[in-house]
Amino acid sequence: MSEYTREEILKLIEENGGPEGLDLSGKDLSDIDLGREAIKAELEQAREGVPDAIPVWYSMLTGGVNLAGANLQGTNLVDAKLQGANLINAKLQGAYLGGVNLQGARLDGAGLHRANLVCADLREANLYWADLQGANAEGANLQRTRLECANLQEAILVQANLQGANLDSATLYGADLAGANLRKATLDEASLWGANLRGADLRSANLQGARANKQTIWPDGFDVPEDVVIED
Repeated sequence: MSEYTREEILKLIEENGGPEGLDLSGKDLSDIDLGREAIKAELEQAREGVPDAIPVWYSMLTGGVNLAGANLQGTNLVDAKLQGANLINAKLQGAYLGGVNLQGARLDGAGLHRANLVCADLREANLYWADLQGANAEGANLQRTRLECANLQEAILVQANLQGANLDSATLYGADLAGANLRKATLDEASLWGANLRGADLRSANLQGARANKQTIWPDGFDVPEDVVIED
């Protein structure tokens, strides 16, 4: 269980003058509810006295909690509710995010190097330019997630659901996508050098301009499209 309540986290953000640089590294925030509905209720309560109040812990961009730029390195967020959270440029390196609900969250430019995202819910989240190098997202739900230009080098995406995800220009060097669902995903100009796609579902996936090499492992019987660039 979280060592902080939701109210205490919001107070810490206020005392810090906003989320930028707030240090919650290594804290236990497991099971905490900072989801959009909970934050909406907190906002309504805050506006009982000041009708037009916009607390620094509220994100106008997402309608959820504002943790943009916060330091959450090594933080335990297992099974936390963070739907609609604003985590743009947040530091989440080595964080424990197994089973976390980040549906519709903004994680543009977030640092998730070697984070644990096993079975996390990231549906329709935005991870544009995020650093997920070495992250473990086995079994994660990434349907319709935006991962353009994301760094997924050596990431573990075994059995992950990436149906309809946008991986344009993403770096997937050495990534393990065995058994992943990539139906209707777009991988325009993605780097797939040494990636493992054994057993992956690539039906209706767009691989135009994607780059691969001889070490790339494709699904059995998969006809590599002519517009995939095979490099030495």
